[in-house]
Amino acid sequence: MEMSVTRVPVLLDTSASEPLTNATPTWCLIHRDKEDLYLVNGRELVDWLQENISPDEPADLTGAGIRRWTIGSVPVQATLRQAMDTLRAGTVEAVCVYGRGSGGNRVLQGVVTRESIESFSLARL
Repeated sequence: MEMSVTRVPVLLDTSASEPLTNATPTWCLIHRDKEDLYLVNGRELVDWLQENISPDEPADLTGAGIRRWTIGSVPVQATLRQAMDTLRAGTVEAVCVYGRGSGGNRVLQGVVTRESIESFSLARL
């Protein structure tokens, strides 16, 4: 599981983009109104922002010309097999792993991709 993940609003203003450029996460989970939409590679997002962000208005990430990864979700207690089943059943490319925080809110713990599962499995052969 990759734990270097940051939730990023779909409309990103300049001040919110500065932490991304200072400490680029592996993944950025794009969200709107508390709904997780898709994943993007952190480095690709930062590169896009450096070329496209305006100090006067927020960047609309729906127009970003970078690869989007479709997502599903699994609880933090899920097994690797359950994560893979979610990937297959939902035809998604990555699963977000959620735990429960105070008040029952979902808390993002990390991301698992099909490629990471395959690499992990091959390394064990």
